[in-house]
Amino acid sequence: MTDDDGVYEMLWECAYCGTRGLLGKTHRFCPRCGAPQDPGRRYFPSDEEKVAVHDHVYVGADRMCRACGSAMSAKAVHCTQCGAPMEGGKEALRVDEPAPVADPAPAEPVVGGKPSRPPGRGCAVVLAIAVALAVLLVTALCWKRPARAEVVGHAWERSVAIEALGPVGQSAWCDQMPRDAYSVSRKRDVRRTEKIPAGQDCVVRRQDQGDGTFRQRRECTPRYRDRPVYDDRCDFYVDRWTATRTASASGRGLSSPPAWPAAFLRAGSCRGCEREGARRESYRVDFRTGDGRAFSCTFAEDRWRSMVEGSRWSLDVGAVTGSPSCGSLEPDR
Repeated sequence: MTDDDGVYEMLWECAYCGTRGLLGKTHRFCPRCGAPQDPGRRYFPSDEEKVAVHDHVYVGADRMCRACGSAMSAKAVHCTQCGAPMEGGKEALRVDEPAPVADPAPAEPVVGGKPSRPPGRGCAVVLAIAVALAVLLVTALCWKRPARAEVVGHAWERSVAIEALGPVGQSAWCDQMPRDAYSVSRKRDVRRTEKIPAGQDCVVRRQDQGDGTFRQRRECTPRYRDRPVYDDRCDFYVDRWTATRTASASGRGLSSPPAWPAAFLRAGSCRGCEREGARRESYRVDFRTGDGRAFSCTFAEDRWRSMVEGSRWSLDVGAVTGSPSCGSLEPDR
């Protein structure tokens, strides 16, 4: 929302005698030395210095006489200072309302009359070092060398999650509570917030009209605050299937085939009854390189079975880290 607060006279300072506080519309010439007003030396008054302009008719910004440089009204046909025609005269400069200025940055330490270091040089050096270190790190991680390894063992593990039906504590807004909830307790809590008016934030804007006056406006924007909206929240229990234990089986070598563990369940849909949940399996192959280093890789069961003990394989390892790349394993030919 904008409120027009009125029109006021700009002030100006005489460039010849230094007189300040001259009125931009009333004093076209300095009453002290007679010098013509220079629009470039106009400025906004303080609140105590403001002089209102009543019944002001705005005809446009002043124009500058091309012959003598005097500022004339936009409707002037000839310059009242020298009589030259005003056609083609440029508009007078307008003054921008001053904006707040941020605190200056701390000055560079001076040693012997010169800055202790060229501005920005330190940052450039640090950046160059950081880039170099990043390149070295990427090179170290990506640089590979060929190697050979022998299969020295196998291992497998299978597990089954066992779920039981039982009470699970939950919380929800009461209108979203599941139908099978029981042991319900209620409490009031903030469900959301809503914006409500809380006044206005206003600033005063001043605009130089270029004719020795400025227009002052008060601009306001609404301000809001958050108001909590309460609702009923419920704490309750529901019967749900949750993992309570794990049945596991494991073994080594290829002679005994992997098998799922036996899960002894209390079957049914009663509270405390059990059922099988998620199944997980892992198949590991152990290797040893020619220089005696041991490492392991995990594979799908079919590939795990194909890697018989004593077979030889080629692969890539990190030249710096020595870490094996399991995905690069190929039969050694």
